[in-house]
Amino acid sequence: MVNLASPAVVSEILRRRGLQPKRRWGQNFLLDANLLRKVVEAGDLQPEDGVLEIGPGLGALTQALAARARQVLAVEIDPGLYAALTEETLTELPNVRVLHADFLQTDLAALIPEALGSGRHPVVANIPYSITSPVVVRLLEHRHLFSRLILMVQKEVADRLVGQPNTSDYGSLTLFVHLYADARRVAHVPRSAFLPAPEVDSAIVRLDVLEAPRYPEPERYLAVVHAAFQQRRKNLANALTGPALGWTREQARVALEAAGVDPGRRGETLSPDEFAELARQWPAGKE
Repeated sequence: MVNLASPAVVSEILRRRGLQPKRRWGQNFLLDANLLRKVVEAGDLQPEDGVLEIGPGLGALTQALAARARQVLAVEIDPGLYAALTEETLTELPNVRVLHADFLQTDLAALIPEALGSGRHPVVANIPYSITSPVVVRLLEHRHLFSRLILMVQKEVADRLVGQPNTSDYGSLTLFVHLYADARRVAHVPRSAFLPAPEVDSAIVRLDVLEAPRYPEPERYLAVVHAAFQQRRKNLANALTGPALGWTREQARVALEAAGVDPGRRGETLSPDEFAELARQWPAGKE
């Protein structure tokens, strides 16, 4: 088995194949064997599990996943890395399938049952900063396919995923994730664990996906959240009457009063439950 936790081995594969890590795809290869183990352990993988991996790189994490799971589906966008995976680093693993595709453009509803079987499956991914939010949103929009998400993301994104009210990290992404999952931070990942080293530290987070949205009428909940954070400095009385929702001032006053929320508060001060109660007071005729 190719030792992909060795900087010398990884550098040699990249040199021999004429590959350069691409910043736009966030290609930073994790070399720390202890952290690789932490990622896998965070997923509580069972021998019968089928696992989706997004962006396997050269396959260090894929190797670890394949040792624990029944099947691994690894989706890689880079043609050079896809060739390295299928011709060299993963050829000894019969329970790994590598797909050359853009995850964000993949038909998950068709692919996942065909590749991993029926039911809900764990996801493990080291996600580039530039596409973290779209990937998380897409996975949770397809929550009937996935049971838990173990994601390595830049620290700032991890802060947003597990953000708390009255902090700058708390926002629309936090509340979207809370609607569909229980999120927690698993471990800190220093930048020195990667080749090449990124400019910031990372973190491992786990999202346990709920079988149903946490609140009823999720579209209304998300609409209220979006309005509240579209312009963070506005108080709720003004945010709810802005273009995102278009409530009248009277409709906003009545809804806020019924929800027990001071109209002078800003969105970042509301708990998820308060947002849900505010959404429950949706004015009649504003479908």
